[in-house]
Amino acid sequence: MFMVVFAMGLSSLGKIDAVPLGLTDIPYIRTWAEHGGPNNVVVDASHNIYVIHAIDGYMISKYDAEGNKIKDFAPQGSGDGEINISSGMGISPDGYLYVTDEQNNRIVKFTLDGVY
Repeated sequence: MFMVVFAMGLSSLGKIDAVPLGLTDIPYIRTWAEHGGPNNVVVDASHNIYVIHAIDGYMISKYDAEGNKIKDFAPQGSGDGEINISSGMGISPDGYLYVTDEQNNRIVKFTLDGVY
């Protein structure tokens, strides 16, 4: 089982840095500012990183362990596979990504490949 815990903090440049707790010799993993500041970050068992972006319209981006973008999914909206204001997500033991969708009053289920 793989688990990473992140502390989130706003830097002086208005970007969010994800800092792994307990790894004080590593200053940061990556500055996540491509689509705006992140609302949440989770990591799967394959070390892929999922980020909910919250400024340029809500969406989820999936990155590999090196920080290379794999894909964007769950654009802002109210249709199937879309989210509208989200601040929470988690990965279930059976390998699904569950995302809060606050404005649409629901929880949205995706595969780890971003399929609704």
